Amino acid sequence: MGERLMCLRSDNGTEFVNKDVTRICTLNGIMHQRTVPYSPQQNGVAERMNRTIMEKARSMLHYKSVPTEWWAEAVSTAVYLVNRSTNTQHTSVTPYELGFKVKPTLEHLRVFGSHGCVHIYKAKRTKLEPKSFRCMFLGYAENVKGYRVFDLDASKVKVACSVKLDEREVDGIYETLPARNGTVIHVSEDAHDAVTPAPVERQPAVEEPMEGIENDAPDRNDPPPLD
Repeated sequence: MGERLMCLRSDNGTEFVNKDVTRICTLNGIMHQRTVPYSPQQNGVAERMNRTIMEKARSMLHYKSVPTEWWAEAVSTAVYLVNRSTNTQHTSVTPYELGFKVKPTLEHLRVFGSHGCVHIYKAKRTKLEPKSFRCMFLGYAENVKGYRVFDLDASKVKVACSVKLDEREVDGIYETLPARNGTVIHVSEDAHDAVTPAPVERQPAVEEPMEGIENDAPDRNDPPPLD
């Protein structure tokens, strides 16, 4: 990005204090400053950003009643949004623009935790199989123009290049916001298995008969009525 890192300030966590970090700092002439244990105020900027990210992640989880087991996806999405939002220090430019010298596009942003459908390629299904599967929106894929979605039927995290979501529903209640136009979803061939954070309810394979309703259709074995 054209900028040289001069100083790295961190706490004493082992993810920062190790041989690899020390070697990188030495090779690149970076000064590594560490805070005193139990003194987060010495690294106030980073600590405040951590708080901002966690507040955003918590709000996204509870807004759509997403299980807290998905906190890592919510945090990743929160960071993605923070990098594309202005702040009190830079009111007219985003961190993304400062780093890449171009304005970020915002048309692709979606509401975290929204449910929708993902289109399945013809090559991945037969003529009688469903054309889509139900999904929950998790965030934005890295190094590819796509979305991270959770397949509610297969219990897997997959990547799709476009999504059709219902962003208005909150706990079964629809807001007065207009529906956003969606497009057909194409699923990438790479799908990553994910541990299901909560049991997914499935519809029964065979429909159960409805009580209180009698079948008044004629029996084909009965003889025809006499005139």
